[in-house]
Amino acid sequence: MGSLSTIFLALSLLLATAVGAAEGLRRLRCPGASLLGGLCAGLLLGPGLFGRIAPDLHIAMFEGDRKLLAAVEVIDRERAALTFVTGVPQAHGASTTEAEADIDARRVLAIDAWERERAQHRRPLLIAMIVAAATVLAASGATTGVRSPVRRHHRVEALLNAAWSTAVPIALVALLVWWRGTSVFDPSSLLLAGAMACGAWCVTREDRRIARSVVWGGAALIEQIARWCSVIALPLLCVALLRGAEPTWAIASIAALFCLPLGWTVRVPVTAIAQRAALPFLVAMSMLEIEPFRDLALGLAIVFYLIAEDGRWLGGWLGHWSSGRASGFGALRLTLAGLTVGPMIVVVVGLGRATAILDPKDGFSLLIAATAIAMLSKVRGRAAQDLANAEDRIASVA
Repeated sequence: MGSLSTIFLALSLLLATAVGAAEGLRRLRCPGASLLGGLCAGLLLGPGLFGRIAPDLHIAMFEGDRKLLAAVEVIDRERAALTFVTGVPQAHGASTTEAEADIDARRVLAIDAWERERAQHRRPLLIAMIVAAATVLAASGATTGVRSPVRRHHRVEALLNAAWSTAVPIALVALLVWWRGTSVFDPSSLLLAGAMACGAWCVTREDRRIARSVVWGGAALIEQIARWCSVIALPLLCVALLRGAEPTWAIASIAALFCLPLGWTVRVPVTAIAQRAALPFLVAMSMLEIEPFRDLALGLAIVFYLIAEDGRWLGGWLGHWSSGRASGFGALRLTLAGLTVGPMIVVVVGLGRATAILDPKDGFSLLIAATAIAMLSKVRGRAAQDLANAEDRIASVA
């Protein structure tokens, strides 16, 4: 009962801190308040700050029974003391060898007990992460309409846009993992590629409003692009989860991913809950194992941002322009309008951390990239609108 109360306290603290930070930023009219609030809450309650200020309490709340970890630490000190003693010549002998073997055996048992306790303690936390991810995806699907493009050629444009928008990031991820010496077909790399290739999965009402104002029929086209990107990117994520995670967690994570297309057809009123609670909570939960002062690789974060933002922007523009149905201005404007991918990146990071197949450094970099994209959404929308106004003025003069 004590363990359950501790887990409930940990979840309540995470949720309250994340929601509170997001609401405070939202009142200040900060763009990307949900993601930035969750990031701030995760930094505050993660190992970087809370874990340093009160390490025992942090471990008890988010890891497991501190006594079992203390037993491992005691045995490690015994082993270190014995190693020091064996450095003295007259200390060598059969009794020392037997003592070393006894300490090693006790250490293995203590580590096994701690790992079992940690896995059992973290199970409700991981379930909460997957439920939050499913809520975010169901809400994202519900905010995306089910209408077909208003013009037949929109289908071609949507397919080309989705192909470019996913192929460019995947190619850049492949180049990145090759440079880092990691196999492209490693589960972590596949999950990373899927996150970068998610395209316009999470289409918001704001995206549709901007797209509708800058391109005639743009809202329907943006929604169609979301479906094509889903078809292209979803298999990557499923393969990564099936190859890298335990079967139970893999199935649960894949079921959460399919809440996105489920939201297209089942209108569930969870949009407000997802934006104000589930999304910041998921970001904060994903930060629990991330040490920002050690896991942050600034260069990698910049690369991820370029892949997530500029790579997709370039791919979308080429897709529209090469269709022969959109002018350069039209392609540019609509591409700028349809890049709300922050929620999907957060979901992939959460599932990757819950299944332990995404490296903390990669996860932190992805969260920074998603937050940066969300914070720049208004700037991107204004740029799209300015381009539309400029083209209207040019047309009126002509």
